[in-house]
Amino acid sequence: MSPRRVVPAMAVMAVMAMLAALLAAPVSAAPSAKGGAGRYLVVARSAADLGGLRASAVRQGAKVLREIPQIKAMVISAPDGVRGGLAADRRASGWPVTGSSG
Repeated sequence: MSPRRVVPAMAVMAVMAMLAALLAAPVSAAPSAKGGAGRYLVVARSAADLGGLRASAVRQGAKVLREIPQIKAMVISAPDGVRGGLAADRRASGWPVTGSSG
């Protein structure tokens, strides 16, 4: 690739990384002790797994708030029980990050 194409591509990747970090920042708060719905960031192992995870989350009662296919992730609002189900899913890349409640 020519330098003229590399620099914009790197800038786009940097912006995407910053957006992902900003999206994850408010998601670091613990869910409420009442056991209500929380907000979670779910990361798939591959781009192909994201659709399956989305379908699984919706089947379990989650509401998909935002999909971020560039980083194979989605933000969901779901009851606490859904978190465990998605964490056990082989298509998930590690533990979903707990988020803010409300």
